[in-house]
Amino acid sequence: MTLRLLIPLLCVCISLCYTTETFAQEYPFNHFGAAEGLPVDGVYDLLQDKAAYLWIATEGGGVVRFDGKHFDNMDSPENLAAANVRCLFEDHKGVIWVGTADHGVFCYDGKTWRLMNNGLPVLHIRSFTEDHNGNLWAATLGGGIALMDSTARDWSVKTIRKWKALDDPLMLGSSVRCLLRDEDKIWMGSDEGLYCYESGSIKKISLEPQLDDAVLCGFKHENTLYFGTENGLIVSDESGVHRLHHPNIDQRRIRSIAIDAHGDLWLGTAQGAIQMRLDENKSLEFLNELRKENGLDSDRIRKVLLDRFNTLWFGTYFGGVSQLTGESLLKYSRNSNFPETFITAFEEIDDSTHLLGTFEGSIFWVKEGKAERRYQSATKSPENPVIDFVKDGKRVLALVQFDGLLQLSQKGDVQVLQASKGEEVACLLYQDEVIIIREREVVALDGRRLLRLGLGDNWRINDAIIHEERLILMCDDGLRILSKDAQELELIAKSSGKNISCAATSPKGSVWFGTKNEGLLKWDGKKLKSFKKSSHLPDLNVHGITSDRDGNLWVSSKQGLSFLELDLDDQFVLNASQVDEGLKGHAAAKSMYVDANNQLWMGSTRGLYCYQMGGQFNNQCPPQIQLATPRLFFEPIQAQDHQQENGKLLFAHNENHLTFDFIGIDLSEGKSIQYQYMLEGLGVNWQNTDQESITFSNIPPGQYQFMLRAQNSDGI
Repeated sequence: MTLRLLIPLLCVCISLCYTTETFAQEYPFNHFGAAEGLPVDGVYDLLQDKAAYLWIATEGGGVVRFDGKHFDNMDSPENLAAANVRCLFEDHKGVIWVGTADHGVFCYDGKTWRLMNNGLPVLHIRSFTEDHNGNLWAATLGGGIALMDSTARDWSVKTIRKWKALDDPLMLGSSVRCLLRDEDKIWMGSDEGLYCYESGSIKKISLEPQLDDAVLCGFKHENTLYFGTENGLIVSDESGVHRLHHPNIDQRRIRSIAIDAHGDLWLGTAQGAIQMRLDENKSLEFLNELRKENGLDSDRIRKVLLDRFNTLWFGTYFGGVSQLTGESLLKYSRNSNFPETFITAFEEIDDSTHLLGTFEGSIFWVKEGKAERRYQSATKSPENPVIDFVKDGKRVLALVQFDGLLQLSQKGDVQVLQASKGEEVACLLYQDEVIIIREREVVALDGRRLLRLGLGDNWRINDAIIHEERLILMCDDGLRILSKDAQELELIAKSSGKNISCAATSPKGSVWFGTKNEGLLKWDGKKLKSFKKSSHLPDLNVHGITSDRDGNLWVSSKQGLSFLELDLDDQFVLNASQVDEGLKGHAAAKSMYVDANNQLWMGSTRGLYCYQMGGQFNNQCPPQIQLATPRLFFEPIQAQDHQQENGKLLFAHNENHLTFDFIGIDLSEGKSIQYQYMLEGLGVNWQNTDQESITFSNIPPGQYQFMLRAQNSDGI
């Protein structure tokens, strides 16, 4: 087909008043609040302990421990569960210290909760740290600094456990909000400014301008200290103590600081979380700001935490806890003045400009995050989707279900080239000329009919794709190929009903088809091959499919986005992984697109997504296994009730029913953990399970060792 469109067409011009709408990047968050198991939604602090548990300090609900699946609401005889908790700390022995606003100090050694208020000047605790001698420091609001020496925290001996005030006139009676250890120094942030304790004395740190900003938080990264204040950020490095200025953070109240795996700085403020970067000149560069419109449940950030799995957590004031599930998958949705909509078509104009078509018949021109509505269908039907876009030289054509074929210029003019004929249309294709696929015919833009179904044909065309200059039609009864001269229509594969839902060509020369219940099909020009293993796809109902520049497949289903790495001949799947389980929305087949920057764009029932392929995240941290006390006939084993030999417990011959309870802690994915176990001496092979409890009954006499390992979804 080499015919070009040369004859003029009758055009109907449409004048539009453009509306500009800002599209906010909405990041994929997991949200945890009262509905998910927290006692309340108010969160003040977060801590990940050495065992990988996440501890959550709440406003009026005490402390909660999270293992990735379950929330454990901690309590004590002193009613910790009702406390307003302000800070959490783990000392070098693994003891968890809890500071409250109304109940003083609690500590937990893994077995017992203790109330530790003896000698405290006030009960309002804002921060803890531990010095190089093992002494514990507590910052109070209105009572200065209290210390407890290391010997008082030895639970194996009976001693008077009492706090002592730090006897220094600069600290007595002051309100101290943060403590930060740096080698043998202790830095203190108070309502009056920044102080440093060294060699038994305290000095105030002088800054210009605004000497007396309240210092709210501190964070150490390598050899640099960062302090958040009422009016921005202070840093202490080899050049001294100084302010870091930037318009996005100056005059902002910074409540929390974290640094991610890329070295980016995250600042928690009352107006959202700010992502910054220090350039080679140690100047701040603004990267991003996350707020409610970006997916957070609250703008008021109390705590930002990077866990050992390189996942960011945000504790918010009465918005619960938000977990950022992946930096590379962004969601674009319109601001709160415009509801989300089903994106049905997508087209790239240039590196910074894209076209979006919606289910309601709107067309948006999106440039650098701002969108202009270039077209709004006048059809009253709520279902008038934009079917497809195609570029034809300097213009773009759009096919709208009940409006027909439209032409869009880069100036914004919209023209109706062909009004709808009333029958459903499937797609637009371009190969030397524009081709329109309708349910019962294939026509060129100049009106030439390339194919017309006969009256006796009881099937229709649902979609089409061009492969090696031939049209492959996805029909009710299967796949058909229309020859180059449009004289022959060959049925190459049968299918039941409208089974084939989408298609994509590969740079390696193959055509891939997504089906509604049979996974993927591949056509190499001669035969079809089926790909429908559950290890390749989490769901065989494929909504959308596209191929990147390397020939790998990206597949959308109701279970999320999947990635298939193929061999050089498209014969075998070398690697299959689920990129994001949270991306669960019906993706339109015509809205999956790989742009010139190798970014994957996807329109779905939940808005527009963009995936930065180069930033695909693989979790390299294995789950942290915690093994509970084994159970004998379902009752916890008491070690003192059994003889021991070389560290091994001895059991009678009839004590032969053992249960092992365990959990693999991986806060980044929780339910994706798989286990392998073996009772060495009873068997020699590892057994697979996704359960967290294993029981062995009728164990014969012998010597045994229980062995367990855990693996995340990336095989680590």
